[in-house]
Amino acid sequence: VETMANRSFIRGNAGRPSIYSYMGTSEMSKFDSQSEMEEILSFWKSKWSEAGWDAIVLKEEDARLHPLFTQLEEDPGVHRWLAMSVSGGIWYADYRTYPIRMTPKIASKPPNDGLFTVHDPRFNHGYRPTLISAMTSEWERIIDQVSPYANSEIKIPKHEEVIIESNVEKQGRINVENWVASGVHGTADASRTNLDCAYYSTGTVVHMTRTDIKAGIQLGLLQNDERAQSDVPYLQKFLLMLRTQCPFAQEG
Repeated sequence: VETMANRSFIRGNAGRPSIYSYMGTSEMSKFDSQSEMEEILSFWKSKWSEAGWDAIVLKEEDARLHPLFTQLEEDPGVHRWLAMSVSGGIWYADYRTYPIRMTPKIASKPPNDGLFTVHDPRFNHGYRPTLISAMTSEWERIIDQVSPYANSEIKIPKHEEVIIESNVEKQGRINVENWVASGVHGTADASRTNLDCAYYSTGTVVHMTRTDIKAGIQLGLLQNDERAQSDVPYLQKFLLMLRTQCPFAQEG
């Protein structure tokens, strides 16, 4: 797995724009094995590469390069932001977030002039953001909002709640947009073979968790595979269905 490189967000490897994800110790614990984790990360990189991006997975050693890491070591939810600041990157995507039609053209200019922007409206309800864009100074500003809690006798709250509260107090300092479609959604007919393209047309990316996959199996849109060693076969099937059934996804 490739770790942090000081690459421009517009010109990464082979002139491609860079998009980053993060795999730290707390994230690793969610996998049953090292091979399962590596398969998921390899799949994430391959999907973004196919879409024209230079996909880079940051790790804890990248976050440790930030001067505030020691202060924030007990709050692993912030480590990905520390790593992003150190990387100099603009675009962050959760390792279970895949492009539908998020082309490199989007990287020609950061949204909202580089202001910290969460492209997932679930963030307003305390959900960990799955797609973010921000200039380095903006990553630092958000980190500064969280860091005072680290040395407080008060237990560090969820960093999302800190940022939401700050957003309420300082309107316009954080943008929240709707670029993310999530989960497996079928049409209302009884065929159980068709995805709801109208729903997915609202997103430029799709976020798919293990829980979403299980729901897709229960709906009959995905078939249970006892041989699967990870979620990758289900993700491959879902993305193939999306590209086959939904014309807009074929543009990505």
